[in-house]
Amino acid sequence: MESDSDVEDMQVERRERVFKQRINFYLDENEHKERFRIDNNMVNYVLSRINDRIQHSTKRNFTLDSRQQLLLCLRFLSSNGFYHLTGDAHGLHKSTVCRVIQSVVRAINDTIFNEVVKFPMNENTAQKFFAIANMPSVCGLIDGSLIKIQSPKEHEHQFVDRFGDHSINAMFVCGPNLEFLCCSARYPGSVHDSRVLRNSLLFDLFEHGWRPFPSAVILGDSGYPCNEWLIPPVRATQTQAEENFNRAHKSTRCAIERAFGCLKQRFSCLETTLRVKSPEFACEIIKCCTALHNLSIQFYGVPDDIPNNHVIVQEEIYNPIEAAMENFNRRQQLIQYFRDQM
Repeated sequence: MESDSDVEDMQVERRERVFKQRINFYLDENEHKERFRIDNNMVNYVLSRINDRIQHSTKRNFTLDSRQQLLLCLRFLSSNGFYHLTGDAHGLHKSTVCRVIQSVVRAINDTIFNEVVKFPMNENTAQKFFAIANMPSVCGLIDGSLIKIQSPKEHEHQFVDRFGDHSINAMFVCGPNLEFLCCSARYPGSVHDSRVLRNSLLFDLFEHGWRPFPSAVILGDSGYPCNEWLIPPVRATQTQAEENFNRAHKSTRCAIERAFGCLKQRFSCLETTLRVKSPEFACEIIKCCTALHNLSIQFYGVPDDIPNNHVIVQEEIYNPIEAAMENFNRRQQLIQYFRDQM
């Protein structure tokens, strides 16, 4: 039998907590924007909205203040480093980094997302889209983007996309200033773009007659069905008017690829593989980055240095199951417009 002394010897001594010095939070303006992607003015605005949700009620254990938490989250989103690497950059343990990122991301989604990711209720959007390639009545451009994630432990096969990677298929609608008007990040990478749309709130709104302005349409690629409000290009053109329509359609729709390039350049976590274990939290990060992207455009305007590799329009594979629901009347009206311009 084990004696009391043996049991005492087997007890693990509790490790003393070590608090590192918090570093690299307070930098000059150039270094600040390089590391956190936004300046102090925008940081102050975001803090004014989420401070109550992330502020600690005590200073015990050298807790991070609200600004430090927000900057730590921004550092992760902009660099996509491992938790321990992000922690080492600021003198924190990786468990603290994990908790802070989750807290800040959810606070931004709860307070800011719905205010900045929305359709403007006027025709200024249509006028700006028309100025690109003379395509009338456009209120937005729709496309899906595959955001790579780590291999999940549950339902792993559902997240394998057509390129063989594990991903989230996020649906976006963008405006003429490269801002996002809608973001739906809910489905794994194996789900087709048209199915993501069909199960979204956006689809329900437009199917029941809602429009940001009368006769508004959304342009999508060939993977989407054609109906009264969603207009893909003509798959096999037969007339010059259809050629002109497709040319204007493609030129206009390049804006959403530029928007993806702008988003992923600012937040590298969406360009590479998202280093989080939970696919559900990966979806929350996608929404958070979208909200911060829109805020950045409001504060700084559209950046000039958007990578060229995102400007090429990537066509989705057509889903023949949608063919039975197609309605070409509205597209024929738009093609008639280009016929009248000849």
